[in-house]
Amino acid sequence: MNSEGLSAQSGDVNVANESGVKRSMDEIELQEKRDDYKELLYNFEIELLNMIRLVHNTYMTPKLNDKAYFELTFSEEKGTETIQDKIARREMEKSIGYKNDVDFTMEDLEVSEDEAIEILNKVSEQNKSFQN
Repeated sequence: MNSEGLSAQSGDVNVANESGVKRSMDEIELQEKRDDYKELLYNFEIELLNMIRLVHNTYMTPKLNDKAYFELTFSEEKGTETIQDKIARREMEKSIGYKNDVDFTMEDLEVSEDEAIEILNKVSEQNKSFQN
């Protein structure tokens, strides 16, 4: 029987040693389920938003544009990455010239390029003042 959501083992209080491969396989299975649900839910969500617009336009003013179409994007869960893997990946990206400190700051702090440059300049100035 295929259960939806958590497996029976997820509630088990007896902890068993699992290899990293086993955990990775479980993650792959969960990701496949998520992808299947996204396909099913996409059309449902679009229909729901169209229905909400219809009800809104029936009872409220100002009206929402009937000719506009909705676009839906599901957020993607970022894969888990160990600190050592992240350091190794970033060193490799830096060594081949693919990314730099600005890119990493943008990625980590979710800021624009200009904000990342400003942050890095501020940190650099602070570091200089500490060294003096």
